[in-house]
Amino acid sequence: MLICLGDMIFSGLLFSPTLRVWNLRLLLLATLVAFIWLPLAIKEVDVVFYILSPTFVLILVHHVAFLFRWPIPILALVDWLLAFLESCGVVAGLYISALPRLYIATFKFVCIPLGTSMLLSMIFRTATILQNQERLFHQRFAFLGGCPIPSRPYTPLSILPNRSISRPLVRGESTIVILVRAVVLSRITIGLPIFAVYFVLVSGK
Repeated sequence: MLICLGDMIFSGLLFSPTLRVWNLRLLLLATLVAFIWLPLAIKEVDVVFYILSPTFVLILVHHVAFLFRWPIPILALVDWLLAFLESCGVVAGLYISALPRLYIATFKFVCIPLGTSMLLSMIFRTATILQNQERLFHQRFAFLGGCPIPSRPYTPLSILPNRSISRPLVRGESTIVILVRAVVLSRITIGLPIFAVYFVLVSGK
């Protein structure tokens, strides 16, 4: 009975739409922070230019683009391989750069959230692929694949910023106004932590 209960809890976490959405937000935020700060902390220009920066750009483009439904078979496998390559790129770039001790605090603050969210992202994708009854090369990618449908279904617009700020404030509000407001508020939300990290690290030198 305890084993069955544990399986239910574990399955509930693997296929929780809320957990997947917030993990994606953490991944995008951590990637933006790393994209801005790590080039300042790492002296090896080649590592930043040829490995880390392209990897961070790929993470942002990949995870945002794949929120939309693309009716293309084998896309689930392509998505998994991209996520795996991104993880390898981040690990390789940080390993080669060998951050000095001065930036150990930065490393923990920036890279632990990034690494955790990337690992969870890989786990979620693997779980979705394994529970799918279709053959691997025929599987289409679905960000919330296998998850129960929430009472208010997620859309790319509500996933990226936040469900609350993507709702219309007044009746009849246009989609353009909603999108502009969501982007502005999201950038403020993202910019404040980045500024805080920059201020702490620069003042600590």
